[in-house]
Parts: sequence; C-alpha cells; structure tokens
Amino acid sequence: MKACKRVAGRRSGWFSIHWGNHRRTAAVLSQWTLPPAFRRQLLDAMPRLRRYTRSLVFDAGQADDLTQSTLERALTHWHQFGQQRNMLVWPLSIAHNAHLDTFRRDGRTTATDPAELQREMDRLGGDAGPDIGLQIDLLAALRRLRG
Repeated sequence: MKACKRVAGRRSGWFSIHWGNHRRTAAVLSQWTLPPAFRRQLLDAMPRLRRYTRSLVFDAGQADDLTQSTLERALTHWHQFGQQRNMLVWPLSIAHNAHLDTFRRDGRTTATDPAELQREMDRLGGDAGPDIGLQIDLLAALRRLRG
C-alpha cells in the first residue's frame, strides 16, 4: 500500500507509517506511552477507520490526511477513552467530527484569484476608497513640516 503523506508535526515519525504494515505501526505507537490493550485495539481499528474516511471524502489523499488527523487526536486524547466504550466506534466518531471541522472551516474561507477579484471589483464599479495608510503617512509628513 502507499505510504502516508509526510507532514511535519509534533510526532513526525507517526506520519511516515505504511497503512498495511502493522509491525511498523506498532513501532511508531510504542513512542507513545499507551496501555498495551489500547494500542492493540487502535491497531485493529485502523483498517475500518481508513475505509470510513474514504467513504467520507471520496479521495485517497484527503482520506489519508483525515485518518492521520483522527489517529493523532486519538493518541493525544487516549486518556479520555473509556474502557466500556467500543474502540471501533470511538475513532470513527473522532473522524466524523474532524471531517465536520474541516468542512466548516473550508466553508468559512474562500480562495479567490486576484485577477478574478479585480474583474469583480470593476464590475461592481465605484472607487475602492481612500487608502487609510496613505492618509496617515500624509498627515504625519505634514505635521513634521509644520513643526
């Protein structure tokens, strides 16, 4: 299988694992001080988690990023996992919430091409208004001339 996208992070070794290689994944997880039972359950939940993230985003690269984000959140907050909960459900709910966070964040931001923005401003017409920074600089220069 393909390797995960390398991303800089607090635990950069985590991001270079291969999804299909549980032995290497176990070695990476050993960097964290986790109970052995939790580590084993998380390893067993990874294939299902990856399938679930693929079904959420329909893109392999984005699914890998979402899976990485989910696993990082799970490892960071492992102490919040209750042993009475189902380990298969917990990472899936983290993935779902992470996906919604990304969806909301992307909905608030827009990327606009500068040329397209200029065309839109030209279409709307009107002056963009005085440059406040230029006015402040002009007033400061006039004060220096007077004083």
